[in-house]
Amino acid sequence: MTEKNKTYYYKRTIGSGYYSKNMVIISLRLTILLGMYLITFLVLITYEKLRENYFIFAITLVLGLIFCVAFIIALIFSNGFNSLLFNIFIVKNILTFYGLWLLLRYVNMKWGHFDFGKKEVIKFITIVAFGFFAEFIGGHIFNYLFYIYFKGGIYYDFDQFSNIMGWFKYWIYFAIANFTSNLTNYIFGLRNKEKMFSFQKSEGTLASSTLASIQSRINPHFLYNALNSIASLAHTEPKKTEEMALQLAKFYEQCSELKSKPMITLGEELEILKSYLMIEKIRFGDRLQVILPNIDDAMEVMIPSFTLQPIVENAIKYGYNTVDNMIQIRITARN
Repeated sequence: MTEKNKTYYYKRTIGSGYYSKNMVIISLRLTILLGMYLITFLVLITYEKLRENYFIFAITLVLGLIFCVAFIIALIFSNGFNSLLFNIFIVKNILTFYGLWLLLRYVNMKWGHFDFGKKEVIKFITIVAFGFFAEFIGGHIFNYLFYIYFKGGIYYDFDQFSNIMGWFKYWIYFAIANFTSNLTNYIFGLRNKEKMFSFQKSEGTLASSTLASIQSRINPHFLYNALNSIASLAHTEPKKTEEMALQLAKFYEQCSELKSKPMITLGEELEILKSYLMIEKIRFGDRLQVILPNIDDAMEVMIPSFTLQPIVENAIKYGYNTVDNMIQIRITARN
C-alpha cells in the first residue's frame, strides 16, 4: 500500500502488482555483475599501466588484490575470522583464484597472437570450465571437511550435484565481467590508435606539403640559372649550349618522375644530382670537381627527395675558391 511517499509491505512475497510507483528495483545479480566489471576493469587498467615500467610491482599488486578478494569473500560467508569454516573458505578461494590467474596468464602467452574475438572466446570458455571443475571438486572437498569437523559424520552425498554447484553462477558472472572489461579496454585502445593515426596522417600531410613547397622553390631557381648559362653560351659555344639544354631536359624529366615521391633511395637522389652536375660541369669545366659516394650498401637507404641538389647548388654558389679558381665538393655516405 502506498500513501504519498510512504511504502508499507506485508510480511509475505510481494508480487508485481504490489510494487509501489516510486520504487526502484535493482537486480542483485546485475549489481554483482557490475561490481565485478568495475573491479576487473580497474585492476586491468592499473596492471597495464604499471607493467611496462614496474613489472614486479604490477604482479605483486595483482597477487595482493587476489588475496584480499579471497579473504573478504571467506569472511562474509563464514561464521567469523577464526572459525574453521573461514579457514576452509579462504584456502579454497586462494587455490582457485590463484589457479585461475595462472591459467589466464598461460592463455595470454599461448594464444596472445590471436585476434581479440578468438582470444576472448578462449578466455571465457577457460573461466567457465575452470569454475565448473573448481566448484565440483572443491565442493566435494568442502562438504567432506564440513561433515567431518562440524557434523561428526561421514560425507556420503556425492550425488548432490545441484547443492555443490551453488557457487558456479559467480564464475559465469566473472567470465562476463572479464569479457566486458577487456572489450572496454580494447575499444579505448582502438580510439587511442585512431587519434595517433590521425595525428601522424596530419603530420605526414604537413611534411609532404612542406617538401613540395621546398621543391617548387628549388626548381625555378635552378632553371633560372641554367637558362642564363644557356643564353650566355649560345653565341660563343653552340655545342655546349645544345649539350646543356639536353641535360636540363633530362634533369627535369627525372624531377617530374620523382616529384610525387616524398622518400627515394640515395641511389635515385645521386642520379638526379649527376644530371644537375653535368649541367654545372658544362658551365665551369674542370674548375668544378665533385666526388660522389660509391658505397653500394648505402644506395638503398631511403632519404627525402631533392635533399642533395640544393645543398650542392649552394656549395657551388658560395664555396668558390677565388685563389685557386676551383670548386671542390666531396659527398660521403656511411651506414
